[in-house]
Amino acid sequence: MTPERNFQVAMREPGKGPKARWAQRTKPPLPWRAAASSTVIRALGMDQTKGKRRKPRIERRGAAAREGSSKERRKENMRSGGRHRGVFSPLSHVRAWGSWEQTVVGATIGGFDEIRPKPAMDVRADFLECLGPDTSTTVLMLLDDPADLVRVSAVSRSWRRFVIANSFSKKLCLRTCAEVSYFARVMEGSSTEETVEVGSSSAGEWESLEREHRAYSYLSHCFVLTIGTGECIAEAIRASSTDNFPDESIENTLIEADRVHMRPSYWSSQGESDPGVPETLTYRLGSKLCIINEINIRPFEAYFQYGSPIYSSKAVRFRMGHSLSSQKKGEDSVECTDEKFMWTYVSPEFPMAQQNELQTFKLPRPVICIGGIVQVELVGRIQVQEMDNLYYVCVCHVQVVGRPLSPVFDVDIDMASGSSVLKYFPKKRDACISLEVNESSSWHRFGLREKLNHLRSLRGWNHSIFNSLLGVVDSDSEEDDDE
Repeated sequence: MTPERNFQVAMREPGKGPKARWAQRTKPPLPWRAAASSTVIRALGMDQTKGKRRKPRIERRGAAAREGSSKERRKENMRSGGRHRGVFSPLSHVRAWGSWEQTVVGATIGGFDEIRPKPAMDVRADFLECLGPDTSTTVLMLLDDPADLVRVSAVSRSWRRFVIANSFSKKLCLRTCAEVSYFARVMEGSSTEETVEVGSSSAGEWESLEREHRAYSYLSHCFVLTIGTGECIAEAIRASSTDNFPDESIENTLIEADRVHMRPSYWSSQGESDPGVPETLTYRLGSKLCIINEINIRPFEAYFQYGSPIYSSKAVRFRMGHSLSSQKKGEDSVECTDEKFMWTYVSPEFPMAQQNELQTFKLPRPVICIGGIVQVELVGRIQVQEMDNLYYVCVCHVQVVGRPLSPVFDVDIDMASGSSVLKYFPKKRDACISLEVNESSSWHRFGLREKLNHLRSLRGWNHSIFNSLLGVVDSDSEEDDDE
């Protein structure tokens, strides 16, 4: 029987033998035990096959290329600290890498302090100081969102001073709405013009700039706000002509329906043989300051005439402004003429379709109606009445869609010069914001209340809980519960 020792393979101690000695001579000054990743080993030029390391293969193309490559390898070994011809130094390959590769290898195997890229210096500088006042003004003038301008002013004290001193909020309002130029100055609260002591003109000027910044910042916010828009007409002032007064007066255009108590409801102009004679309808809004977005007009269809003709105009134009007289609500408005109004905005002509529907005429931009007067000009006539062969214009309903700026804003108009003073009441902003939030969520609360009322009417529920949620119960609801 063969002894068992004859089949045993002689095991060499680790670190001995020719291959181990060669590996020790060619071992780079790197912690290879930490380099467990094969990707790092291949990146360093060493291949790992069956637990053994071998020298990288060098591509050879001819004797000249082989000679040149050996010389270059010799020089590289001398630079890297190699002691003989066949020594391989991975540092020569690592130094030829880019910064990204050096960072990856250094972070993976460690010990590459000499090739690890140094972090860049943290350089901090003021944006406005680096660009200068002229370039900074050009950049900030490109902002078209009022929220961005408010964020810029909240960066630091120097940025806020720069924004206020250059009146960027007012300039933004002027780009959005040209009617802002009619405001000569801004007053905050109910106080009159503040008196400034002698020698403090700069302080008074800075306070004026701060008031303008606060007022125009909120005014520019109102241009983009959509909550609170609706009908703005408070009353009808006058019409240029009326056919049958009062049955066909301008007051009928405030009613949306075309029939009231089984009778037609509309305004009709007087008959004209010339189809080019215009007509005007003048209205007073509910606030002296309103942002107007669109105006809706519905022509009247004479359903009681043969063929049901529609008496519309060819085009329509709108004017907005204020009255030059001190006429108040409730006085006789028939004597008011177009010469007693000052128009701060005149819109382009919009074509009108000859259709019995509420037609929308959207303005090119939001318009501030300073003074609360809107005039609708009906340009051209289309329909002829067969009874007298004259041209008529009839309107069923008129809507002015916008957003009133009161009570946060008000205006005082100088009738002599035509200039106006914008009055800003910041304390009333909270009431308006809460009103807008309540208005947006009123329907949700209404639906919840209806559901809770239904649950409270059911038997077996704890009525004290619903009473605390919905308030005191009426007598009618209690009788219903008893039934």
